Amino acid sequence: MFALPRNNPLATTSSGVIAFAAVLLTYGATELIEGYGFIAAFAMGLILRRAESDHDYHTRLHSFSEALEHALTAILLVLLGGALPVLWPYLDWPHALLGCALIFLIRPATGMVSLFGSDLSLRQRAIISFYGVRGLGSIYYLAYAGGQLDLVDEGELWATVGFTILLSTLVHGFTAGAVVSKATNTAHQWLLGRPLKS
Repeated sequence: MFALPRNNPLATTSSGVIAFAAVLLTYGATELIEGYGFIAAFAMGLILRRAESDHDYHTRLHSFSEALEHALTAILLVLLGGALPVLWPYLDWPHALLGCALIFLIRPATGMVSLFGSDLSLRQRAIISFYGVRGLGSIYYLAYAGGQLDLVDEGELWATVGFTILLSTLVHGFTAGAVVSKATNTAHQWLLGRPLKS
C-alpha cells in the first residue's frame, strides 16, 4: 500500500479510501478461502496502524480510518437506538444485571488480568480496562451466531446486547472526557517534574 503498484494513480493520491479498500479486500479474500473475515479485517487494521508509521501516507490513513470508524459507529448506534424500543419487552432484571456486570465487573477485571505484567501503572491499567470498546462487535457476533444456529431466547440475547451497549455508551461517554483529561494532566505534570496535586 505504501509502495506498490508504483504507477497506479490511486497509490500516488494517498487517499484514505485505499485503506478502507484494503480492509474490505482482506475480508473478502479471507471469506473466499473460508476463513474468518472479521478477524482478518481486524488484523489488517492493526497492520495498517503499525506499518510504515513514519511514512507521510500513514498520517492520512490514520485520520481517514479514524473518521470512518467514528461515522460507522455513529450510524450503528443510531440504528441500535431505533431498535431498542422493539427490544425493551425482552429485557428483564436478570439480563439487565448481566449487562451491568459486564460493564462494571467482568470487562474491567478481564482487562486488568490481560494487562498484568505490562509497564503501565495500576491507574493506567484500570483506565484502559474500564474504558474498553463499547461492545459493538457483539452485534456482529450475535448476528453471525443467529445466522448459523437456531438460538433459544434470541430476543433476550439481543435485548441484553442492546442494553449493554447503551449502558456502556452512556457511562463511558459521560465520564471518559474528564478521566482522560485528568490522567493527561497528571502525566504532563510528572513529565515536567512538577509536584502532583492529590
